[in-house]
Amino acid sequence: MLVKDANLSVGVLTAVILPFAIVMMMALIQPAKGAIIAIQWWFSMHGFERSPVTRD
Repeated sequence: MLVKDANLSVGVLTAVILPFAIVMMMALIQPAKGAIIAIQWWFSMHGFERSPVTRD
């Protein structure tokens, strides 16, 4: 583990971990958003209601 094995100061750990966390959040925002929209569509929530079928 980075914290146990490296014996780095708090400032260095912050400088390493914070940018990595930001990059990971930015990389995962699109798949997470897609999953939320897919769940809303699957359960017909929030604007994804099924319209009734009319037959003439």
